[in-house]
Amino acid sequence: MIRVRPQIAATYRAPSIYQPTDRLRLHASERDTPFSTTMWSSFVNRLQEHDIRYYPDSSTAIAELATFQALPPECITVAEGSDRILKNIFECFAVNGVLSTTPAFPMYEVYSNMYGATYHQVRYVEQRFPFAEFSSMISTSTNLVIISNPCSPVGDSLDSNQISYLQNLCIANSALLVIDEAYIDFSELTSAIKLISRGNLIVVRTFSKGLGSAGVRIGYSISDPKITAILRSVKAMNDISSIAVIWMKTLLDHYHEVSEYVLAVKQNRMKLELELTANNIEYIPSQTNFVNMTLAHELPGIITKRASLFDDRIWTRVSIPGSERNLVALISSLLNTA
Repeated sequence: MIRVRPQIAATYRAPSIYQPTDRLRLHASERDTPFSTTMWSSFVNRLQEHDIRYYPDSSTAIAELATFQALPPECITVAEGSDRILKNIFECFAVNGVLSTTPAFPMYEVYSNMYGATYHQVRYVEQRFPFAEFSSMISTSTNLVIISNPCSPVGDSLDSNQISYLQNLCIANSALLVIDEAYIDFSELTSAIKLISRGNLIVVRTFSKGLGSAGVRIGYSISDPKITAILRSVKAMNDISSIAVIWMKTLLDHYHEVSEYVLAVKQNRMKLELELTANNIEYIPSQTNFVNMTLAHELPGIITKRASLFDDRIWTRVSIPGSERNLVALISSLLNTA
């Protein structure tokens, strides 16, 4: 009988089902608008045959991100997606008690179980982060506190004072605070990056959401150099592909396209929420590029996602299009089937 680590044997992973592209994909917070031909040509022209044959130089990716964030390279780690960054964090720091919310990004619990930590969850009971109860749960038995901000999958957020308060509690209890900022580009929030100098914080970022590059798999973390050094000790030997590095450079050189897309999503989110209000469709105000609404039926021609949040109802999660045409199609489908 082959022996398996008990934590792995007990871990359940729901399969990821790839959705077709013959319908409007509004289920996974993906960018719905194409990048410009100018930017795409720039990317293709940077590719060299040896980028396929040679191992990648991830140090160039770290240097690009350091410049982009105006931080020393010693504060940054990079990997093939933010979920790999999260796995590295749990491998290094999930020694005992892990604290998060329910609902939350499901990989928090998966990685906690995978590395044998005790996972504690504070339940949402309404549309807002359960701040008072969550704060009271941070104790000397807490090793790792992890939340997303803006908060996924609900869509709400914590302000800077609340994040600072949680960080102080973590410092007092010798705990590490991890803030997953996957959706921050779509919010009005100030990043927690400014707090990393206090030495107990990791901020996780991704290229999949605001930067619209889910298929390339680029994630990174920002932390104090001592924490960064620990994270780098468990990184893959080659942690990001040459193709991803070239795409990163191209995207950051054409960052105005990111800014235009993010602005379009924020404007369309406001338009969608106004339509939902006008048509008495209940929804949760969002600081992300998705919105949860009460909708009991499928939308023809549109792929959405169903979720359980803080009550007994099933909510429909819809990604906010950046395209005005796709927004019109979404609203039309909503109203015609309501």
